[in-house]
Amino acid sequence: MNKHTFMKKKVLRSLGLVVAAVATTLALVPQAAFAASCPAPAADYGSLTTNLSIPANGTYRLWSRIKVPDTTNTTYQLEVDGQNCYTVGGGGVAANAWVWVDYQSGTASNKVQLALNQGNHTLKMTGLQPGVRLDTIIAVTDLNCIPTDAGNNCNTPSDTTPPSVIVTAPTDGSTVTGTVKIAANATDGTGIQKVEFYANGSLVATDTSAPYEANWDTALTPNNLYTLTAKAFDTAGNFATDTSGATVRNGDTQPPTAPGSLRATAPAHNKVALTWTASTDNVGTTSYFVSRNNVPLAQVTGTTYTDGTVTANTAYAYQVVAADAAGNKSAASNASITTPGIADTQAPTRPTNLAAQTVSSSQINLTWLASTDNAGVTGYEVFRAQQDGQYAKVATVSGTTFGDAGLRPLTKYTYYVRAKDAAGNTSQNSNTTPATQTHGKNKRSELLGTVRNSDGTGIKGARIIFTADNKRHIYVTDAAGKYDINGLAGGTYLVTYEATGYNSATIIRPITDNARVAQNVTLTKK
Repeated sequence: MNKHTFMKKKVLRSLGLVVAAVATTLALVPQAAFAASCPAPAADYGSLTTNLSIPANGTYRLWSRIKVPDTTNTTYQLEVDGQNCYTVGGGGVAANAWVWVDYQSGTASNKVQLALNQGNHTLKMTGLQPGVRLDTIIAVTDLNCIPTDAGNNCNTPSDTTPPSVIVTAPTDGSTVTGTVKIAANATDGTGIQKVEFYANGSLVATDTSAPYEANWDTALTPNNLYTLTAKAFDTAGNFATDTSGATVRNGDTQPPTAPGSLRATAPAHNKVALTWTASTDNVGTTSYFVSRNNVPLAQVTGTTYTDGTVTANTAYAYQVVAADAAGNKSAASNASITTPGIADTQAPTRPTNLAAQTVSSSQINLTWLASTDNAGVTGYEVFRAQQDGQYAKVATVSGTTFGDAGLRPLTKYTYYVRAKDAAGNTSQNSNTTPATQTHGKNKRSELLGTVRNSDGTGIKGARIIFTADNKRHIYVTDAAGKYDINGLAGGTYLVTYEATGYNSATIIRPITDNARVAQNVTLTKK
């Protein structure tokens, strides 16, 4: 029976390299010799991260099925659990054929071999060289097995069936005092290794032979409701649990009265004050437990509590319960309140240092320094002068930059921006930019094209980013996904294409002087 579970194939593309991985579900435990995470590669050729688990412990060898373009580019990087790094392949890997590799750094005797424990772990594969393709990773316990074809000949069956366990004492819902017996029946086809007994998550005892039982001294615990758990392990490391509930009642069993006259007030939008009258008890009340919306907040000894973790204009329900020294708890007292809103009338400060830069025949980029606000700036409104001299809002952005695309060549434009906060307060207008004239077409070289999605539809508002003349330039596509960048000098550019909701793509684009270069790009959705 094939015990490997394979994940859906994923493909990552960057600069023409394809890295594909199909990973088995396994768990990886590092060897001390490789206790270091992988450094970032010099170039980004793609990566894939997979969550892995394995049902049983053992020693495994990792085989990778790879295909390399030549005898120079023959390795990829494998990182296990974020701290164990291997350079898989190298040396005599045959080119232009799918081959299985189980060694690292070009040394055939230096195997990728690990001790694997049950549990979840992370496996990350990263491209190091162009053209190297990764198809499959498998882990096998038969260290003499050499994979062929898809590697199914090296499957490693293991025991994944958990044992059977039932708590037999105390009976569910019973009340207990003094020392009581916790017992369970446990069976498994390969044998029971041990049974652990817990009370509210704390280990009480471990029994390694039948009958499986333990003594629990309830006098050492507060009076309360307890969940008793039996956790049985078989010889393969599989485990199963069963639970039973019991209430401990030793000594004083009388609970305090409920706190009286619980009252909640909100002196500020971010503060709630609670007051109540003291509970009574036959022995004495020792503390009060305060909860908000049934989530515990604090344990106090007095009859007041201030909650400073609330937000404005929000409804809250509070509960207060009294407790005595024996752990008996009273019924809850309840109170509800809605915090007031924030009356924000303070406008943000004025944006400063607004500057404009012409980046093409159809686009001007704006930058400015951020505003501040008592409650926080939520965005900036960008205004552009019309032909009649009146300003109109052309965009609202969250950052301190804006690319105004779709402009007419050889036309002068003037801008200002203003900040706004969540309450709708707006700042004074920034300085206005000097009149800015866009380039005409065909000044030096031109880069143009369309940014599309996988369906072939143009992506509006996609960003084209690269550095020229020691400055970072950002361009934006129009409604049809088209862009046109003029005024470029001849040279080689690293150009990144990105859009919200899509994976970015980066290309290396040589451009000669006085050339018109077309570059269309397809982005895949995340």
